[in-house]
Amino acid sequence: MSKEIETAIAYFEAENIEKSLVIVNQILEYDADNVDALLLKAKISYKFQEWGDTLNYLNRALEVDSENSVALNLKKIVLSIINYWNKDSFNP
Repeated sequence: MSKEIETAIAYFEAENIEKSLVIVNQILEYDADNVDALLLKAKISYKFQEWGDTLNYLNRALEVDSENSVALNLKKIVLSIINYWNKDSFNP
């Protein structure tokens, strides 16, 4: 893991999303296949409940590394959120 991605992750964990996003976008500009950057970008999108973007970043990460457990687990979570259906809210 590069120093840049470590810095971006540290900013993300410190809730400084803006700085994290700037760094991760720079990383992806010169290395679109950087799995760590794609995962961080997915986590940022997840934080803002941008499910489509989150899935896009996770799918891209899985294209590069199909066995990545973080991407696979987060994708399951996002899909369960998207597919959640509460029958009681439709049948009072």
